Amino acid sequence: MPKRSALLSDIQTPAVPNMEWRATEFDLGDRNTDADADSTGGSSPADVTDITNHRDFRFIAAADRSDAEPADDIAASADDAFVFQSTAAPEIATIDTKHTLDALDALAAAAPNLVPSSDAAFGSAGAAAQGGFGGRFVWRGPQEITITHDGVERSFVVDVPKSYNPSDASQSFSAVLAFHGGVGGAINIMGASKFSDAGNVRDFVAVYPNAYADQWNDGRETTDSGIDDIGFVEAIIQQLADNWSVDTGRLFAAGISNGGMFVQRLATETPDLFQGYGVVSANLPTTLENNALSDVDEPMVFFNSTEDRYMPFEGGRVIGGFNGVGAGGDVLGSLATADYWADQNDTEMGVFEQMPDIADDGMTTAYRMSDDGTIHQYVTYGGDHQWPGLDPSSGYGNAATQDINASDIILDFFEEYGL
Repeated sequence: MPKRSALLSDIQTPAVPNMEWRATEFDLGDRNTDADADSTGGSSPADVTDITNHRDFRFIAAADRSDAEPADDIAASADDAFVFQSTAAPEIATIDTKHTLDALDALAAAAPNLVPSSDAAFGSAGAAAQGGFGGRFVWRGPQEITITHDGVERSFVVDVPKSYNPSDASQSFSAVLAFHGGVGGAINIMGASKFSDAGNVRDFVAVYPNAYADQWNDGRETTDSGIDDIGFVEAIIQQLADNWSVDTGRLFAAGISNGGMFVQRLATETPDLFQGYGVVSANLPTTLENNALSDVDEPMVFFNSTEDRYMPFEGGRVIGGFNGVGAGGDVLGSLATADYWADQNDTEMGVFEQMPDIADDGMTTAYRMSDDGTIHQYVTYGGDHQWPGLDPSSGYGNAATQDINASDIILDFFEEYGL
C-alpha cells in the first residue's frame, strides 16, 4: 500500500486561505487543544481519543460560542459546539452548532476540501462520552503519496477534482501527469501550471511526480542515472487506476525543461501510454532521435523561446541550468524537434503565423501546426526559459510571455484527444 503524507507544507489550500495542513483522514472526538502531536488520528472512526493541533488548524471546544473566544481552551461538555478554526485567519471557518449532522455539514461547507467518508461513524461511543460526536473526514485536496519502486522510495502528488467521490465506484476520470524541470519538484510545476485549479473545472485528476534526486532520466546520456523513471510512471498510473478512479485510456503528460524532455522519452519508449503531450522549454535529446518505437500518432504541443538561456533554440549543448546546476547533453533545435515529431506522425509542419501582441512585455509569439493537426508549436520571440502565462507577480514569471497561457492551450489541446 502507498503511504500518504499528512503534510504537504508548501502548498496552500485555495478554498480556505492560509491553511497548510494536508491529511488523508482524521477522527473527530475529544477536543483537546493542548494536544500537540503531528498525527492524523486513529485508524477507525470509533477511535476518537484525541484531536491534534495541526500547524494552522485546530479543533476547539466551546461550551457557549456566544461567550467564548475562538482560541479559548474550554472543557468539552454535553452542550459544546464543534469549532473548526484556522489560527492564521480565525474568522474564516468557525462552526457553531450543537447538532451532529449540522456540524458535519457546516464543517464541509467551511472547508470544501474536507468531506465525510463513506464509513463515517456519527455519535460513536467514545465521542459521546466526551459530550460530542465522532466521524471521519477525508481530505479532498493535494496529497503526497510515497511508494517503493525498483527498491527506491519515490513520491508523487495527486490532486482530485471536487467532484471525486471515493465511495462511487462508477466514477471515471482522465488524468494529467505534470513533470517538473531539473533541480525542481512537484511544488514548482504545480504552481506554474495551475493544473489543480483547472482540474476542478475540467474534471480531471492532476498528478505531479517527483524525480529522484531532482532530475528525470530523460534520455540524455548525462541524465542516465540508472533510475527506472519509466517504470515509476507506470507504477503511478497503476496507483491512479486502483485508488483514484482514473481511466488509463485517458492519460496525458506535460513537462518543462528536463521534465519536457522526459515527456518526449515517454512518447518514444511507451507510445501507447499517453494520449497527448505538452512540452515547455524542451527540445528532443539527440540520443532519442530515430528511436521512436511506434507507428501511431503522438499528439504534441510545444512552447519554445528564441532567447532561452538554457535550452538552445538552434540546438546543440544544453547549458547548465539554474545557478549553474544542470545536466548538459545535446538536443535538436526547437523547430527541428517539432519537425521530427511531425515526421513521426507522417505529416509536415505548416508555416508560422504571428499571434496578437496582447501584453506589453517586449515579447511576441508565433504559431504553427502540422497539416494533420497532431503537432502544434508556439515560439516566443524574446522569451526565456519559462512557462508562458506564468504570473509575473510570482517572482518567477518575469521572462514569461503574457500573450499566451501554456496551461490553457495544453488542456484545450488535450481535450481534443479525450481529456
